[in-house]
Amino acid sequence: MFKSKYILRRFGEADRNGYRSYTDKAVWLNVQSLNEKEREALPEGQ
Repeated sequence: MFKSKYILRRFGEADRNGYRSYTDKAVWLNVQSLNEKEREALPEGQ
């Protein structure tokens, strides 16, 4: 259906002051809509 760009942020270990370093990575998610049969197959679709 559409592709969207998201930022994935990963945090490292905290230092002795409680601060955490992090890295950002741009990722593209291909989001597809579900049809009626696919929704019924999901546990929450019942």
